[in-house]
Amino acid sequence: MVLLRAGLIFLLTMLVFSVQTARAENAALAFVNQVRQASHLPPFKINRELERAAGNHVGYMAHYNVSDHGEHSGSTGFTGATCLERVRHTGYAAAMCLENNSAGQKNWSESAQGLMSAIYHRIGFLGFDIDEIGFSTRSQDHGAEKGRNFFSYVMGSSVRREMCQGRSAKYGYQACNDNKFIVDSVVFERRINELAANSPEHIVYPFPNQQAVPPYFRNTETPNPLPGVEVSGQPISVHFNAVKMRGKHVSVTGLRLTDSHGRAIELLPEKNGQNDPHLSEQDYVWFPRLPLAWSSQYKARLDYTVEGQSLSREWTFTTAAPPVSMSQKREGVIVIDHTNKKIRVKNGRVYSLVLSPALSQSYLNSVSTSTVGDVKFEPEILNVLSLSLRGRTTLTFEMNNGQRITVYASSY
Repeated sequence: MVLLRAGLIFLLTMLVFSVQTARAENAALAFVNQVRQASHLPPFKINRELERAAGNHVGYMAHYNVSDHGEHSGSTGFTGATCLERVRHTGYAAAMCLENNSAGQKNWSESAQGLMSAIYHRIGFLGFDIDEIGFSTRSQDHGAEKGRNFFSYVMGSSVRREMCQGRSAKYGYQACNDNKFIVDSVVFERRINELAANSPEHIVYPFPNQQAVPPYFRNTETPNPLPGVEVSGQPISVHFNAVKMRGKHVSVTGLRLTDSHGRAIELLPEKNGQNDPHLSEQDYVWFPRLPLAWSSQYKARLDYTVEGQSLSREWTFTTAAPPVSMSQKREGVIVIDHTNKKIRVKNGRVYSLVLSPALSQSYLNSVSTSTVGDVKFEPEILNVLSLSLRGRTTLTFEMNNGQRITVYASSY
């Protein structure tokens, strides 16, 4: 009876864990599909071969504690040196593969949103010619970083996969993981651009009317899109559909970003396929020099020409509110917008201290205190701290560029 009860508890625990994991994965898929559907791209559907490829690779990354697109032959868990080899290993029919990986995030939502802020990985999620995905997660189970999470997303095309199933033709194209399989040339030429042909001429991100957009980009992406810059604002990007725009001359004049008061936001120089080897001729990216403000609406205006005709597009998006811990009730948000700021807070209540982006393009390195009473603070996310105070204290914020900001706080 004791063994039966213990076994039942174990099964129930595993069932709860499986349900929680499935919900987390569904949340990640829902977020990525929200972006794709808002951009009028075909939503992703789960493909089990791609899912197994993601599971194999994320297990490899967790085992060796490395976030990378490669694997080394002969190593434990090796299933292919490249993404294409790994999907071939799991039986995916089409000879195509796109892969996004991340490491260190707390959950699927944080991983997916972080990848959408990382411009080269964003492009992977916003492909015009993909509509299938598989993803998986694993945690580091040994070593100094035990518990570190790894995430892998592997994407493909149902159109290409379907062309590589059924009967092989005598003449045509080799477009499948089975090198002996020939796709009929008529079928190939009719279907190869099917997904892109049913997609818009161009898409933008953040997408129109998007809410809760992270206001900053912490530059930990590999490859590095902004050498020498550690933190910037959320990048704005435009991606033209190569199939829809084939044979047309497209020229982007520029992008203007303004806040809700109409003030222009300073942007770093435009990145495109001519000055960035990791972008195609259809990709254009602008990074705000400073992190954007929390809970603020911005308007973007794109000016471009197609075959000499001047065109423009305007849209708005709204940045996320400062994060609030669900375990503690917050009294309010205090914006630190200049030095020597004096504030009064309620005794023992928890506040969020948010550094205004106008003060620095970088981030808080450290905080030191001089206290009469009791003070508790902890970093939450970029330039955001939680604060609880009893008595009086002086907080000195030091930026990584050497700038110091002093806040005098007293409770009542």
